[in-house]
Amino acid sequence: MKKIVALLLVVVMCMLFAACGADSSETVIGEWIGKYTNQSKFSYNYKEFNSGDEIELTMNIYKGGTLQVVRKNTVNDAEMITDGIWEIKDDILVTTFNVTNGDLVLSWEIIDEILKLQGSNYAFPKELMKK
Repeated sequence: MKKIVALLLVVVMCMLFAACGADSSETVIGEWIGKYTNQSKFSYNYKEFNSGDEIELTMNIYKGGTLQVVRKNTVNDAEMITDGIWEIKDDILVTTFNVTNGDLVLSWEIIDEILKLQGSNYAFPKELMKK
């Protein structure tokens, strides 16, 4: 009887250790949304993004390490779409986008349902919330 109880306790403890902590890569998959104020004027597909316009940014993170960012100008409905890749390094979400001057690499701290940008970038909000 003691052996059966001991064996059950070992099984329960193993299950508890296996269940501790969610896999970071699974928690970031999904749709993340944030807003920021545009800092500079530019055009994309013949639509204007003016300095001071409010931009709604949606980052869709997919399984397999790909992502897509959609910037929507709330003033004139202009949209800009950027593709990228992502990976988790030491519980930090690292996103990479190919831009005109090379790769843009951003790091995001994962805090429950919030991605917090480490450092700053004028084309991204400081935080994204999971939808």
